[in-house]
Amino acid sequence: MFMNFPLKNIELEVNDEILQEGERLIAYNAIKRLEEVERNLWVSQLEEDATYEVEVMLTGTKVRATTCDCKFATDKNICSHIAATLLSILKIKKQKEVKKKQIKPTRAAPKKLTTTSILNSVSSEDLNEFLKAYARNNKPFALALKARFVGKVQTLNDVEKYDQLIQSCINSVSKNTRKISINGMRQILAMLNELHDQVDKNIAIQNYLEAFAISKAIFNNIIPILQREAEGKKNLNISISQQFLSFKDLAVSKIPPALSQEIWDYTCDRFLNSLFFTYEIPDQFLSILQIMGTTKERQVYLIEIIDQAIDEGTLLQHTTVNLISTKIAFLEKLGKEKEIEKVVNENLIHLDILILAIENALHNDNLKRGKQLAFSGLKKEPDTHQKALLEEYLLKISILENDMDSTYEFAISRFINTHDFTFFEMAKKAVPNNWEAARADLIEKMRVGKFSIEKRNIIAKIFANEKMFEELYDYISNIRSLELLQKYDTLLFEFDLKKTNKLYTKIVGSFLRSHIGRQTSITVRSVITQLNKLEHRELAAQLVQLCRSDFSERRSLMEELADFSSSAQ
Repeated sequence: MFMNFPLKNIELEVNDEILQEGERLIAYNAIKRLEEVERNLWVSQLEEDATYEVEVMLTGTKVRATTCDCKFATDKNICSHIAATLLSILKIKKQKEVKKKQIKPTRAAPKKLTTTSILNSVSSEDLNEFLKAYARNNKPFALALKARFVGKVQTLNDVEKYDQLIQSCINSVSKNTRKISINGMRQILAMLNELHDQVDKNIAIQNYLEAFAISKAIFNNIIPILQREAEGKKNLNISISQQFLSFKDLAVSKIPPALSQEIWDYTCDRFLNSLFFTYEIPDQFLSILQIMGTTKERQVYLIEIIDQAIDEGTLLQHTTVNLISTKIAFLEKLGKEKEIEKVVNENLIHLDILILAIENALHNDNLKRGKQLAFSGLKKEPDTHQKALLEEYLLKISILENDMDSTYEFAISRFINTHDFTFFEMAKKAVPNNWEAARADLIEKMRVGKFSIEKRNIIAKIFANEKMFEELYDYISNIRSLELLQKYDTLLFEFDLKKTNKLYTKIVGSFLRSHIGRQTSITVRSVITQLNKLEHRELAAQLVQLCRSDFSERRSLMEELADFSSSAQ
């Protein structure tokens, strides 16, 4: 049974006869067990004519909900077992308060004037008077004070106090205009940071009702600001996203079923209300509904409200696709295969949905349908990611259909776009009888267009992998790349030692004529060091001699080569 009254007011809220009967049960030791099993959740066991179990949920010092398995406890009535439990809890809480008020030991006189020493010396009455006066003249301090201690205030409605706090902050920074200044936004963000911390702390100590109350107030009052003209709105978006993360933590916590349903109902309502905003709030609420949609009843209802949202027809593109994808996901959970096919076919205009349809077609071995959809998707100007998916689906279908020409076409396309040699090998297997011509065509395609280091490296790798050593030699010689020569010199030495020695002399000389500075000298030193390790000491000595004869004026180069001999050892 849900209720909302301060525990200390139990005598005003409960019928006198029930209260007296509860006191009688306590007097006769009918309560055999009473404990707080979770924060604010109390369980008692009473023995009378039978054994009864009572649950009491509190919010701070207020009674939020009660249950008893006797026949007298209903949605409207408190039974004597609940009354006895509440009276016993009240007694325990009063005893704790008495202990807190016991006189503390006298502290030694402070040696330094610190904030702590002043707070320990001043009376609570004087401190209260100072805080009130200071808060009246300092709005940011007053706001910080309210935000920090708002949870301590007992009101008739849990959300009301947080609504009032947030609205007072917004009103104070908005003045007579809807525009919020950068300083005003800072005050709002400072308040939100404090409230975020309180949400996380309440979740950590399992005070889920308070965490939910704060979250509702933030969503209800802060989200509308995103539609207003405000400086620093980007930071407000970040703050709202942080709150959604905490709200997700709350949604997946081990919360009572009644509270779970309350959070579900609220999120459904907020989701529908936020569908037509120009930011991604609907997707945020939808992600929470996806997490909480664990029962068949909720899954069916979520599909219904998604249909309701889509029927409005004024959604943003990304939101529509997300809604349809979510609907398909929940139809899958419900095993509605025919409805899934219908939804997909009705929404092929959206490329992401079309891609889902291709996956479904391949799953059902309908290669013809998958190919048709993939070619249709390529005509819809897909983005880079979508195009990659479509081409890889077509490549997969071509392989399954043993269509070698198409396999080669899509494998080459993927290789050119990704430089992944897995696709290169696929293309090679697709045209075994005409591979040399196909390979020459591919290399020509790679050469076309603007030069890039990545493209240069891929062409050299093709020559190396295909054992085209003459072509690799000529390619490195033409572009005069010292980096590629170092990378493939082992292969080239085996191909033609004499020519590779000449190539090293040519490229090192060209490199030194084109580059100066310490880093250039270090690079040449590393080349000579590598040649010595490869047992090509004669070539290394020739390069040292070249440097000392033709570039003796390079001080840094001479320093780097000081340890090397000009003759082979």
